[in-house]
Amino acid sequence: MFHCLGSSFETFINLRFPNLKSLELDTLAMNSGSVPYAATTASVTRFVVEHDTIEHLSLSKRVSRNGLFFHLDGPLIAADILPNLRSFEGCPATFTILARRGVLSVFRLTSLSLFACEENLNDISAMVGEIKSSPAQVLDLVVDLRVEFLSVVIPPIVVIPPFMEESVHVMSSNGTSMREIRCLDEIAGLCPNVVNYSGTFPALCAVSVSCRQYIIATVSILTECN
Repeated sequence: MFHCLGSSFETFINLRFPNLKSLELDTLAMNSGSVPYAATTASVTRFVVEHDTIEHLSLSKRVSRNGLFFHLDGPLIAADILPNLRSFEGCPATFTILARRGVLSVFRLTSLSLFACEENLNDISAMVGEIKSSPAQVLDLVVDLRVEFLSVVIPPIVVIPPFMEESVHVMSSNGTSMREIRCLDEIAGLCPNVVNYSGTFPALCAVSVSCRQYIIATVSILTECN
């Protein structure tokens, strides 16, 4: 969507919904008539902050080549915002801002979806660092975890059958980005009680896993070298 003066989006972010529980924003696109990105970020942040009834917050899932994730403006965020938040979707950098500002509800999330690409893999390490340096150190209430590596071409979802849940072995003749695998491992370490995982293994395939207990018991990715 475009944020231009007088646009429908401009009108929307100036509205207030006293019973709003779910907010999902699409990809932000920029053109010559767009409001500056920093101003859009501030406007969106004020809208979010003023809706403390929100339980599910989604700040973009897919980003086109010329698109941007919606972000939040750190200085406008206090620890007590969004007290009812239980589900978050967005990029690692935005989640890092919430953790860095000490937003208490971040540590009470039950569902977390992160969308990463080659350009923001460093943001994952920053996010992990912020969580680990917090008093909580982990997101132990998250039971639904989704991680998408957006640079990966995703074939149809493969559902892992129950008898394979304890150990999943995936072969790749193209090789797998060890950096992305490490990022996935870091995220998994933050969420020790995950029951349901969905997303993409980098350079492999989309998967959907339902675990019998806690986090995905063991996921072994074997890379076939040429």
